[in-house]
Amino acid sequence: MTSTYTSRRQLNGLAVALVISVGFCPLAATGQGATRSWSSAKEMLAILEARAESGEPASLGSVVRYPEKFAPATIDSVLAGLEILALDGRSPRTRQAAASSLAQAGSARHHRTDITGRAISVYRRSRDPLVKRTILSFMLFQLDRPSALGFLREISVAPANHQDFEEASFVAVSTISAMGPEGQTLLEELRRKNLVTDPTARGLLEWYLSRQR
Repeated sequence: MTSTYTSRRQLNGLAVALVISVGFCPLAATGQGATRSWSSAKEMLAILEARAESGEPASLGSVVRYPEKFAPATIDSVLAGLEILALDGRSPRTRQAAASSLAQAGSARHHRTDITGRAISVYRRSRDPLVKRTILSFMLFQLDRPSALGFLREISVAPANHQDFEEASFVAVSTISAMGPEGQTLLEELRRKNLVTDPTARGLLEWYLSRQR
């Protein structure tokens, strides 16, 4: 049983790491390490979509994580465009790339807007399990920890027959378990109140807490 949860949690962690390694790859990098400048948010989004559709690593993480380097109007347009692509992109690749870029913005200290709330809104409106899984996983990096943990709590307590996607509760618990003392406190509350009823997610919760003793 322990090996099962270890491997499944590692698999989820590997998926997160893959998204990070792809998502944090600057679109603008060149062989000389120089940064290409874009004239508009429209061009940035077009490059993201073209790379995603071609199967290349694609993200605007290098833009949304450092909004202070761009005009506020450009950043606002980029974020709005990412929401649209995450919901209505032509392929799962484009939707996932846009979702990860939008969620990465929640790790930036200089945004003026509620990035975590916007990512959660995309999660609720999306019908794409990959978009939902990506946003859940990226809750780990949100600076707005209360909103991120509150959202993860909501997903983790959903019953097995009412999951937003297969293993949604498991992914939420896995993400919470990687959020340090705040995550551990939340998991202890969930166990104490017996709120996690999905068997797989509950097993992961018990396994994780047993290792903290």
